[in-house]
Amino acid sequence: MNNFFRKKLSSSSSSNIKSKNKKNDRGGSSSASGTGSLTELTSKINNLFIGDEQFTSTFFRDKLDHGKPYFVFGGFNSFVSFCTFNGDLELFKYVYTTHKEEFNGIGCMDFCSGSPNIEILKYLHEQGARCTTLAMDNACSHGRLEAVKFLHYNRTEGGTLSLNNAIREGFLDIVQFLHVENRASLDQAGSSHSSSSLSSSSDVKTLDLVLFRDALEIEHTLFPHGENTSITAATAPLDGEDYEDPIYLVDKELEKQRLDMIVYLLEHRSKEKWSTILMDNAAKCGYLSIVKYLTKKKIEGSPSAIDNAATYGHLSIVEFLHQNSTQGCTRKALDGAAKKGQFKVIKYLNQHLRMDCSAEHDSAIGFAAGLGRFDIVKYLHENGHHCCNGAMEAAIRIGRADIVQYLLENRTERCGPEALENVTTTVEVLKILRAAPDLPHLFTRACLDSLAGMGNFEAVKFLHESRTEPNCCTAAAIDEASTNGHLSVVTFLHEHGYECTVAAIEGAARGGHIDCVKYLHQKRRECSPQNAPNAIHNACKGCETTAANTAAGGANTKEMQLAIIRYLVENNYSSSANAMDEAAKHGHGDIVFYLNENTTQGCTTAAMDDASGNGHINIVHFLHYNRTEGCTVAAMDTASYNGQMEIVKFLHFNRNEGCSKAAMDGAVFSGKLNIVEFLNDNRTEGCSSLAFMYSKSRKFKHIYKYLEQNQSHNASTEATPPTTNNNNILQANE
Repeated sequence: MNNFFRKKLSSSSSSNIKSKNKKNDRGGSSSASGTGSLTELTSKINNLFIGDEQFTSTFFRDKLDHGKPYFVFGGFNSFVSFCTFNGDLELFKYVYTTHKEEFNGIGCMDFCSGSPNIEILKYLHEQGARCTTLAMDNACSHGRLEAVKFLHYNRTEGGTLSLNNAIREGFLDIVQFLHVENRASLDQAGSSHSSSSLSSSSDVKTLDLVLFRDALEIEHTLFPHGENTSITAATAPLDGEDYEDPIYLVDKELEKQRLDMIVYLLEHRSKEKWSTILMDNAAKCGYLSIVKYLTKKKIEGSPSAIDNAATYGHLSIVEFLHQNSTQGCTRKALDGAAKKGQFKVIKYLNQHLRMDCSAEHDSAIGFAAGLGRFDIVKYLHENGHHCCNGAMEAAIRIGRADIVQYLLENRTERCGPEALENVTTTVEVLKILRAAPDLPHLFTRACLDSLAGMGNFEAVKFLHESRTEPNCCTAAAIDEASTNGHLSVVTFLHEHGYECTVAAIEGAARGGHIDCVKYLHQKRRECSPQNAPNAIHNACKGCETTAANTAAGGANTKEMQLAIIRYLVENNYSSSANAMDEAAKHGHGDIVFYLNENTTQGCTTAAMDDASGNGHINIVHFLHYNRTEGCTVAAMDTASYNGQMEIVKFLHFNRNEGCSKAAMDGAVFSGKLNIVEFLNDNRTEGCSSLAFMYSKSRKFKHIYKYLEQNQSHNASTEATPPTTNNNNILQANE
């Protein structure tokens, strides 16, 4: 479960809440009247959780204001979401009594109309809340028939895209209700699409919306990079794995629901219109029953219908449309089928439609080669289809020596010199290519550099042994292999006389590869302490990668970076002030402590500035008590923007650098009212007029009210840019 909002109310606050509500009980209905007790309501406020993954962010928080809970709605709809999706009317009422203005404003009813619980919608209506046509549109989008009926019978706003939304999402019961209850409004909604977010075109037909969602989902599922992708992009995620038929299992129940919607619209809406999109999408989704029904009703598609069916592996639809329509197909049919290895579809297209594949850039043979489908490659070639240079490149990339050999023996298309760069292939493929008399241009120095950087030891060894010139790679080979930690490759290239640069040990140090660091120090003069003055600095730069890996749940390599730095220091590599800065920035206290004790270069003010902004309070304390460099106003400025209250307090009470107006500005931009209050109560810099404008125009109206009461006399007429190493913090917040 995700923490929805978590800050605890104090015991004194809880007693004040109880006291206040007891007074309400004597005088009339309580603001929290109903089945829930005051204790339960307080507990809910103290520990709000939400299990639905769509509400993972903390949108609002609470604070203590004169002994009563004051809710700060950083994202107002999130609280409404919690109450409506959990059916918690009592909690909603409890908060509503103190924030009636926000709840009655336009937007709340619009938002909660799409939730499964209608009680809050009814309650808001009873309290005189306003709404717009978005309320009905939202209810239709989420299939909330009860809410649709309530809004229809009790409100006058109506809807604009209500019908379209219900059709697009497949809610036939709502479509039927709208048709029966308000035929005139239905016809108007069905013919007006200029404001629809579905398309910028004004000629979108209502029927076309029925399959829009399904077609979009299958496209994103099977082609995450888009349908019009290159051979490399289309086949890279597959790693040579064959797809077996069928590649997409049609949801028969969903198909029936969509057919029922189409039948109803055609039978009850005499003015209904459509385009070829409906048939094209039915073919894409594999809805054979819908394809047959549309054909019977003489609702035709375009050549894209067979193209789509072939691409997504729906052979039965390809056969039916071929036999019962005259639209035909395009080259995209064969190319699309090849992208996903649809051999049965390819055979049918070849035998019955005689459609060739593309010859430029990408081709069906190329896609089949990239999938490792030797059977399809051979079949297409034997049946006279075109090929492209990309076919051999695709086969090389996945290491399919059999396909590479076949293409060399049977095709005239050849790949360019980039075919062996940035790919990990097999020695078998390299041997075949080396033996080809017309492919010497493939074996460039960049080729071996690339293979070395990826750690392909066997390929590096083969290329060295079969070289036709003394040096078959550049210094980048050892440099990249070291940076990526491939010690076996580094050792082999060193032992055979290849050069490197100081980038080798710097890259190894930054990447956390201590074995490579030790080897290079012992074996390479380019990597000696005299020639590598930035080795320790680069090791500290590696702290950034370490922090990212740890945050992502990867292995904690903090100890490894420290071990590398200790090894370099013990072997007389020089440090720099920037080294400690880097370690402090990324929160590696152990490295900061070690450098402070064992090197003399110290740090700069950037160390405390960055540690403050990133919330590393232990490092801020250490630098304050053990170093003399200090910090700049950027320390408190960035800490304020990032919500580091304890650091802001420490810097204020223990140092004299202070801050700039950017501190309060940053706290405003990021919605940190507690820091705004602290700076207002304890400092004199104030904020800029930009903070007023931003809080008023955005979601932080509560902060605007506070600034208006406490800072209006102190705001400068011009915004002060934040004093930080980063870009403008307002831009960062955007």
